[in-house]
Amino acid sequence: MRLGIFISNYRCKKETLERIKNAELGIFLVQNGVYHAVTESEILKMQAEFFVLKEDLLTRGLSEDKVKENIKIVEYGDLVDLMLKYEKLLWM
Repeated sequence: MRLGIFISNYRCKKETLERIKNAELGIFLVQNGVYHAVTESEILKMQAEFFVLKEDLLTRGLSEDKVKENIKIVEYGDLVDLMLKYEKLLWM
């Protein structure tokens, strides 16, 4: 099953996500969750596709060039299209 997880809080930990047994994860960093994209977050070491919402990065004064290499920067329209790739969505 393909599971998409929205992370909207910087306090979300890798240990929490590891409890989710799934073969294919897509992790969407939104709202305050975008801080994971520019820090040495443990979450980024997981086996998953990572996406960060560009508008939320810019709203928080974060630069796109600081985003880690394994994270794709997306806009709202892209986000909607990506959501359709996943069978289930979860908000954390």
